[in-house]
Amino acid sequence: KFQSPQDYLFSGIKTIAMATFVVLVGCYYGYRVRGGPVEVGTATARAMIVNLIGIHVIGIIGSQLFWGGVPRLP
Repeated sequence: KFQSPQDYLFSGIKTIAMATFVVLVGCYYGYRVRGGPVEVGTATARAMIVNLIGIHVIGIIGSQLFWGGVPRLP
């Protein structure tokens, strides 16, 4: 009721940006890992931390870019 088609488009763009970021970070850390299970676990933990920070940054920047400081709330 309170969302426009433009809101759905902007949310989709943010989702695609976040998903692409997560995949690229996972691939980067996955391809760079050398050694055994300990190194795989370390790379996974690093990728997870980078993804958590990156998703929040993308969310904040996307919200400010698309909706600004004044969202259309009832």
